[in-house]
Amino acid sequence: MLGMDRYSRLLLVLAPIAVVFFSLWQGAYDIDPHHWGLMLSNAKDLYEGQIPYKDIFIQYGILTTILQALAFGVGKTMLSIIAITSVCYVIGILLVYATALNVLKDKTTALCVLILLVLFHPLAMYPWSNYIAFPFFMYGIYVLTNPNIEQSKQSIPLLLAGISLGLSVLAREGIAPAAFLFIVLSFAFDLLKKSQKKKVLSQFAICTIGFAIPLGIFFTYLFANGLMEYWVKLSINLPTIYADESFGGFKVFIFNALFKEIYTGYRHGDVRWILTSWILLSSLWIFILALIGKRKDYVTPDLAKIALATLLLVSSSLHLAETFRIATGSAVGLICLFAFLDARENKRTTHYFFAFMALWLGLTATYGNRGNYFYPTWDIVIKAQPVNTPEILRGQQWSSEAVTYYQSVERTLKELKGQACGLVYQHNNTRDSLLKVLSPLQQLQLAPFATKERMSALRPDLDASAEIKLAQRIVLIESVSKDSISLTEAPKGFSQYARFPIPTQYFMPNAQELVVYVPSACMKYH
Repeated sequence: MLGMDRYSRLLLVLAPIAVVFFSLWQGAYDIDPHHWGLMLSNAKDLYEGQIPYKDIFIQYGILTTILQALAFGVGKTMLSIIAITSVCYVIGILLVYATALNVLKDKTTALCVLILLVLFHPLAMYPWSNYIAFPFFMYGIYVLTNPNIEQSKQSIPLLLAGISLGLSVLAREGIAPAAFLFIVLSFAFDLLKKSQKKKVLSQFAICTIGFAIPLGIFFTYLFANGLMEYWVKLSINLPTIYADESFGGFKVFIFNALFKEIYTGYRHGDVRWILTSWILLSSLWIFILALIGKRKDYVTPDLAKIALATLLLVSSSLHLAETFRIATGSAVGLICLFAFLDARENKRTTHYFFAFMALWLGLTATYGNRGNYFYPTWDIVIKAQPVNTPEILRGQQWSSEAVTYYQSVERTLKELKGQACGLVYQHNNTRDSLLKVLSPLQQLQLAPFATKERMSALRPDLDASAEIKLAQRIVLIESVSKDSISLTEAPKGFSQYARFPIPTQYFMPNAQELVVYVPSACMKYH
């Protein structure tokens, strides 16, 4: 038994270290300038004193930007932001384990939950806000499903749970409905099932006050600094545009993307989506049983709350069903799945299930994992070279073409800033957000990447059309297909200053060239 405990503790140490290590390792090979560039741009801008929402395109949550800015301040590189993101992810995984231990009261089963969660999604694949919000939401679940919460003098844990759930919203604002409903419905369930109504209402009030504290501080900051209007544009108006584009104004069945991915998973033998369906079904079954009061020994109030959280967190996967969204949300429902399996008379069912799933997930952790777009091939690894400059990309392992490309772009933009023709702005009409990070010029647009007309209209004060018409102080950056570049003319009043072949990148069109246009008057300095 002592030997088993020793191995358990070793696993609890090694699994998080492995997740962080592999997140950093894979992150070094990633060339995704759209997503990584956005988060790096936000972190760098906040670290350098730019104003949130007014000057920084914060799409998901200010706490994500704050934590990544702190990490950027330590490392000053792009890898800094995946480091803090992966640390948040492993804290969330450990909190799922702690919750499983509290609810299932079996260390072996809790370890099975931990192992399957790690194998389900072995690393933070990019620095997205879901990973940052994950540990804060999981701490709220951990407290509200802790059997000790029934004891007296639990005000501080309840307050901290509320604060933590509030912080999860500040990390990823889209999680707000799930966080709020989890608090309300958890205590509503307690009111239905328990006789001490006053005590339940008191606990609800404490948790709700905690939830309101970080949100209250945040909105006070916005009002005090005149940023409320900017926040509304990015956090309410912009998601409305996205929802309209993704769901057609909610004319499309909102579960369509999730059900389609699960169906495709069964057709192609994708274990992660097969497992996701079992997690959701077992959670739905347990929650219904708990709600109607059907007598099942394993359907405890705490397990019912985990089932509730699992179902609510599906909201993170509605607009785009991806396994990392499940791993940082509904995967907590692995606890419900194991509780359901453990209730079978034949206990070997759980053991066989775990062994089978662990083997299948393990074999597809890299090869055949459709949930990870970025896992580098052996060819990419052996051909990669370390990036030393630009300084902010130091530590990346990229192809020589990618290294040369970004070095050339940075050198060109710095050269333009130093010229005597008075260049101040740039307009980036590409999806590459790194062009903002590398440039000393002020980017005159809403986002660090090109946006459509409806999005750009949210910030008419950042309309670059007047500067483009004057053709005096602004640099234009375009990506043009190699097939049509010879037919592409410079905008009126501008001349082509430089062009570079764009290397292969994730989520970017292939066979493109980057073209830099400057006001024709600046060409005499070229």
